[in-house]
Amino acid sequence: MSPAPVILDIVGSRRSPDRAALQAEIHAAAEEVAEAIPPLEGLWATVGDEFQVVYRTLAEALRATALMRLIGGGRFDCRYGIGVGDVRTIDRGPRGPIEEGPGWERARRALEEVTRMQAHGSPWLRAWAVLDDGAPGLAAQVTAAYLTSREHIISRLKAREARIAAAWLAGATQTEIARAEKISQAAVSQRLEASGGAALAQAERVLLGGRP
Repeated sequence: MSPAPVILDIVGSRRSPDRAALQAEIHAAAEEVAEAIPPLEGLWATVGDEFQVVYRTLAEALRATALMRLIGGGRFDCRYGIGVGDVRTIDRGPRGPIEEGPGWERARRALEEVTRMQAHGSPWLRAWAVLDDGAPGLAAQVTAAYLTSREHIISRLKAREARIAAAWLAGATQTEIARAEKISQAAVSQRLEASGGAALAQAERVLLGGRP
């Protein structure tokens, strides 16, 4: 199975009063995500305001980017280009590996597609995936449908709803979430259902090969 490289591009970083603190927030979120979904190669900064990370499978890349979006909340905003295909390390730089391969080419195309779609009627979209170089097959169409629905749900979540959904996706129990949020377990369940967080979790289980 081919790996799934991801390119993260910080939105509006040049307007940030403290870009170093912003990048530190992204690294901290990536470490939190890695506890739930260990990457094949951990997050590293490249040129400009981009980061790269590689996951073992497309399903893991999709799940990880959902968690990054939820954890980011109001702390940071990124676009995510997800590719599927081989990656090759050609050198080691001071910030991390220098890589190439069809997986990275597809991740770049996916990132460009996010930007294009944002400008043409989908301003809430932050992530896209390119699976192959040919005509899109069923897997690509299903992935596109999932991302379209997922991104719209996440874009509408309030801060607490995003925290609850992130914890639920990361594997916390409703009781643990209730304790952290200082609300009842019933309130956690209600917020997951009403916000769409429960639907996100069901979609993640299907992606990882489980039952809805």
